Amino acid sequence: MKISENTEPTIYTMNGKTTLHGQEISYTAISEETLLNGNESSPAAGMFSFTYLRSDTPDVSSRPVLFIFNGGPGSSSHLLHLGFFGPDRVKMTGDGSLPTIPPFETEPNPHCMLDEFDLVLIDPVGAGYGRLIDEKAAEEFYGVEADAESFVLFIEKWLTRYDRWNSPRFICGESYGTMRCAVLADALTGGVFWKRFSCISLNGIIMMGTTLHIEGVHEELPVEPSVLKLMSYAAANLYHHPQAGKNVRDFAEEAYEFSMTEYAHALLMGDYLPDYRKASVIAKLSTYTGIPESYFHEHGLRLGTLDFLQHVVRERGLEAGGYDSRVTLPLSESIGERDSFDDPSMAISNPAYTSLFLSHIKKKLGIDLERSYTFTNIPANFAWEYKCRRTPSACLTAAMRRNPSLRVMFASGYYDLCTCAGYTRYIISQIGLSRERTIRREYEGGHMIYTRDQASAALAQDIREFVKGSL
Repeated sequence: MKISENTEPTIYTMNGKTTLHGQEISYTAISEETLLNGNESSPAAGMFSFTYLRSDTPDVSSRPVLFIFNGGPGSSSHLLHLGFFGPDRVKMTGDGSLPTIPPFETEPNPHCMLDEFDLVLIDPVGAGYGRLIDEKAAEEFYGVEADAESFVLFIEKWLTRYDRWNSPRFICGESYGTMRCAVLADALTGGVFWKRFSCISLNGIIMMGTTLHIEGVHEELPVEPSVLKLMSYAAANLYHHPQAGKNVRDFAEEAYEFSMTEYAHALLMGDYLPDYRKASVIAKLSTYTGIPESYFHEHGLRLGTLDFLQHVVRERGLEAGGYDSRVTLPLSESIGERDSFDDPSMAISNPAYTSLFLSHIKKKLGIDLERSYTFTNIPANFAWEYKCRRTPSACLTAAMRRNPSLRVMFASGYYDLCTCAGYTRYIISQIGLSRERTIRREYEGGHMIYTRDQASAALAQDIREFVKGSL
């Protein structure tokens, strides 16, 4: 795999302005394709990027640059583009949530960080305007290690093209993108393991909705899954069933403490747990989850995610969303086979982003490509090769070991039941990361933390402070 130098790349450029914190910011937006050669094809694939450069900066050599990508794998950058990082975002409704039917509108994004650092949003091979040109080369790009290699080539090319080799560098991934971050951080430094010695060090990594472990691929986690999910269950329950004097941060923390002590011990004890202690644990489980005690007496102390989502607001005939447990749809047993796109929060959050990317962002950036924009490449997701020589967790640990100044920020949403905050807490406590260089933050958000304005503002402020602290 290497950069294709024989084909003229597709580039679209526009100049714009936005106002951030009372200051007018001029910028140049560059949308472009980066082509990659495969083993037998030239080119075999293409990545696509959206670069926002502040244009009134006298000296850009020391200006930070943030490389941003989503996950999936097979997801484009459009959610992060229109939801959080770009100069324009989806206009929210009066109650601060996303609209669900057109016409949708955009508004200036008050949380855009272009005033302080430049932004590069990346669509990987097969996602967005990224493309697999030679279908026979799919396995050369669709896998944990192959994907990281393509991102290394892209970043090397970008730093050279824009003369930014001495700029502070950050990467930010969401969902599977956090796994990409971990492996990419290792691949960027290079070595025999990667068959290249790139020596590209990072100032910082931002993980949003962390997933560093795939069941059935990596070693089993030596912990009960129900334990890691309980604080997220508690947050969802409190949202749907408010309790006087309780706020989500304190209530989730109470549930976490219970899950790490009494609950974990009860699960380990199993049938040898005395009846009086079992009754006490069930009473607390009911308090934190909102699920009736009778459920636990009938089904045992473990509580799976789908069961929780289908029971937490069942008394209202509703089902909560896994990507954002605040969002609900009517319970239904008649829709047949279901998948992640039937999830309430997935169904409600995506239409506005999809419509506005095609009706607003594409036109504003002057992109006249006729090919489709692939928001989620489902075949690529199914074809993905997750096996790798060094686990994502080990890659992150190795990268922090080799770079004693590298800092990592983990951002989780309390209402995210796909990549739960308890899971993130557990993972980062187990893999040998420097505590002094690891920052953990939790927000009143879902898997996409930024779909509500309060959480979006808090996340943006924390990222700004993280970047400043990593220079």
